[in-house]
Amino acid sequence: MKRIIFISFLFTTTHLFSQCAFDATVTPNNLIMCPDDTAFLTTEVYNDYQWYKDGVLIPGATNQTLMVTANNDAGSQFYVAATLGPCTENSDTVLVDGWAFLPPYVITNTTPVQIGGSGEAIYCAGTIVELELGSPYDTNITWYESGTPIPGETNTIIHITQSGNYTVSASPNVCPDFILNLGVDIPIIINPPFEPDWPDYPDLFWGGGTCFNCENCIFYNVDTASYGGAPLDSGTTLIVGMPGIEYFRLYRTECYDSLGCIGIDTVMLVFEGIEENPLLQLHLYPNPAFDIVQLFLQDDMENYQVRFIDIHGRAVKQQRMSNNIDISTLSSGIYSVEVFSDKYCLRKRLIKE
Repeated sequence: MKRIIFISFLFTTTHLFSQCAFDATVTPNNLIMCPDDTAFLTTEVYNDYQWYKDGVLIPGATNQTLMVTANNDAGSQFYVAATLGPCTENSDTVLVDGWAFLPPYVITNTTPVQIGGSGEAIYCAGTIVELELGSPYDTNITWYESGTPIPGETNTIIHITQSGNYTVSASPNVCPDFILNLGVDIPIIINPPFEPDWPDYPDLFWGGGTCFNCENCIFYNVDTASYGGAPLDSGTTLIVGMPGIEYFRLYRTECYDSLGCIGIDTVMLVFEGIEENPLLQLHLYPNPAFDIVQLFLQDDMENYQVRFIDIHGRAVKQQRMSNNIDISTLSSGIYSVEVFSDKYCLRKRLIKE
């Protein structure tokens, strides 16, 4: 009996891969470059090299290192095909990235009272203008006025106290060598002090007066030592009725110009019946004086008062007239000495040492 024997053959297909005995790597693998920077990618020592950028062979890039630049290569991926003996191995891909920054900018934290026709910011006298350099520019800061570096001004904030054209240069702290200029000047004008223009009679007016260059004023009484309390009046004209037995009086004025800038002045209101007598002579000795000043007047001194007014127009001392007056408590400076009665008023300048 014949037997039929079926023999089954199992054929298995096997895919064979060639794998090198080394792993090529590229360093650094997290490169972030500053603008305009240059850096190098490198791999281990092999027999041959070929570098690729974004999967495309770089002609001539056959060295162990590859130079990359922020301007041309930031945002691209690189790898190297390294050959050792008969085997070639591709490295992992590394990303070359780069920092990108917006141009510098400056914030003006102080509101101007007016913007001029050429863009200049205009401020009242005495204003301190604060400029602030915007983030991320916080390193290697230099502020300039008319192109000249301002000594000691190396912070993000600067306080301006005088007119000029200001600008700044700086860099981000992550890229300290990447210094950028603001590129424009910031023109700032700080006006001189506003001086209210009262009638010149001289320095006094009779019964009332109007400020010629004021938009509005607030008037206060002034006593012998300090300013008065509540306002006496407002407007641009000061008119006061007869004050009883007092025939001349000082008033402090806080006046505003067309920009809203304030000018503080002291005016003297003289009522009918008081005048300067050219026949009377007032003498001061010594002048300059330190602690005692002697006053000599060719009239009955018991009818007179003496008042000392500083350069700000403030009456800082007043008393009954006498030959010797103690001025030791007054600060050094220039004073107007006014000797007055209900009929006459005389003035002399005194220098207090």
